[in-house]
Amino acid sequence: LTMTLGVPAPDWLRARDEAVRLLRDRKSLNLVTHHPVHWEALVEEVRDQLHAERGASFRWAQIDLEEAATVEPSGLLRLIIERLGGHANGDHTTFNHLGRFFEGFDGGCLALLHFHHITDKEPLFIKGLVRSLRHAQQHNHLTLLFQSKIVISRFLGDDIVSYLNLHPLELPPRP
Repeated sequence: LTMTLGVPAPDWLRARDEAVRLLRDRKSLNLVTHHPVHWEALVEEVRDQLHAERGASFRWAQIDLEEAATVEPSGLLRLIIERLGGHANGDHTTFNHLGRFFEGFDGGCLALLHFHHITDKEPLFIKGLVRSLRHAQQHNHLTLLFQSKIVISRFLGDDIVSYLNLHPLELPPRP
């Protein structure tokens, strides 16, 4: 099983259960994983457990920053809106569109995978995205799961982590 999961099963299961607990309690997290950990299956199980507990009305949106559509900043914003169930403004999606969408948003979870790739974006875009997501956390019951191979504070700074109130959850590989 270690070969399949990339870590001993008890560690993987503890990380899965902790992620479910945090998201169930509407606490956002930074899931830090390293090769060869099979974190994709962990994220799928977290999603499936939350769906089973909350029913069909629970919204889960997942965006992988390695998707081609996320290269352009407007593409990432468009995907956030669309995957959370809204209608975006095509290739011209802006933070104003995201803000208007969140005004009518009634809760869910946004999983941003390979979030370490956010550093490929302009600092001003990152700042705007963080502000928009924080506003949605505070006012619209948005819970965030950021998966990255590096703790977010290392590439965005401690102030961003505390601003988003992210709980770190690291799943390092074991020999």
